[in-house]
Amino acid sequence: PVIPETPPATGPEGIVSPAPGAPEQGGITLTPPGQPVPSQPGSGGIALPTPGTPQEPQIIWKQYSLSQAFSHNPSITGYLEYPSAWLVNLDSFNRNVTFSEDASGLTSLTLFPGLMGQFNSAQDLAQQMSYLLQQQVPDLSILNQEFKILPTPGSGAIELTAGKVSLQGNYQGTTIRFNLETFVIYTGVYGTANSMGYAILTQAPQNVFIEKEQKYFNRMILSYKRALGIEK
Repeated sequence: PVIPETPPATGPEGIVSPAPGAPEQGGITLTPPGQPVPSQPGSGGIALPTPGTPQEPQIIWKQYSLSQAFSHNPSITGYLEYPSAWLVNLDSFNRNVTFSEDASGLTSLTLFPGLMGQFNSAQDLAQQMSYLLQQQVPDLSILNQEFKILPTPGSGAIELTAGKVSLQGNYQGTTIRFNLETFVIYTGVYGTANSMGYAILTQAPQNVFIEKEQKYFNRMILSYKRALGIEK
């Protein structure tokens, strides 16, 4: 902060009191010109914020209980951590919940838990979700995609697959980056097949996506995977 200049106190015959560099008992000193200024305060001291780098408020995280939000559907369990200042929109009819940084919704995470349908792998589910997204973002393009089969203990009748697709397109006049993560449990026992999984769609303006991912999305997604026991 800029401290306003005040005239020095003068004693008899215009003598400055106290003399520069020789403060009275209990006063403070500044580093003389030409000498390095100490960068760290002493033990128990105070520090001023660096000009041009305002202090960001600390993020307060909350838990969103999916089992409570979708209490009518026992197949949906777990929770997700999210910044307490974010907006939450629950769509129980379409079985999804969106967490948005602000009312514009440009930076957001949408979770589709407990999906069941005509898919038998994470790639199948990602294909269906991408088609839905393309209806809203016609110029959608794929930047990168990766799918893998996860090891499953016990019976070979169960197959776990996971995938991640990075996409980009124009939405509301802004170039948006999207990441779509899918996870599917496929079981084929006694001639019947059942599939269940989830999808997570994150989005942010392309120029800030990596920042939002590191600051928010990674922790949000990891908390959900941990709640389901997929990751430790």
